[in-house]
Amino acid sequence: MYKRQIKDQVNGNGASTGEKIVTSDHPSPQKCTLGKGVRAAVQRYNMAVLALARESELTDLDGNYGRLHEKGLRVAALMASLENEGIIELRHWARAQEIVERWRLYAHRLYEQVTELDVSPQAEIEAKVVKAVTRWQGTDRYPDGLSAADIARFLRGLGTGEARFHAEQLVAAGVLASHKKERALRYYVPGADEGES
Repeated sequence: MYKRQIKDQVNGNGASTGEKIVTSDHPSPQKCTLGKGVRAAVQRYNMAVLALARESELTDLDGNYGRLHEKGLRVAALMASLENEGIIELRHWARAQEIVERWRLYAHRLYEQVTELDVSPQAEIEAKVVKAVTRWQGTDRYPDGLSAADIARFLRGLGTGEARFHAEQLVAAGVLASHKKERALRYYVPGADEGES
């Protein structure tokens, strides 16, 4: 154990400033050793998680799986150094394994949240705009593409202003193109034969 001392801080005149100074000697490094059966338990755990990683189609967490046994051993060493003079016993490893298994579960949950593809409402509307333009451009009724008012007629609940906004967002992204025809701005899918007059 290391010692900690708390003293009053004094100024140049020797009078107390009212503040405290905390000093401590630094603990010397402690060597940890593996108790009976711990090395084999760590190796069994490592082989088991590596087998799980090999069997899984998900490869993004393979690096995490490869280090779980090391993280567990570090946790076990910390527990043993605090209460068992650095001797890592099976009870320390068992508790550490519970902890890293919880970390493994959390890694999967985080991965699922990060890779979950929730489509935003704006993306849904933009997909509908593209679908309407693609379907109707170049037809006899809309040979030069669709105006914002035309798009709004095909998409229930969408006003002309909103249709124009989303169409312009798609033009800026290069998904749609626009040109002026008969005093109206018309939108079309570039590269398609129809609608490029």
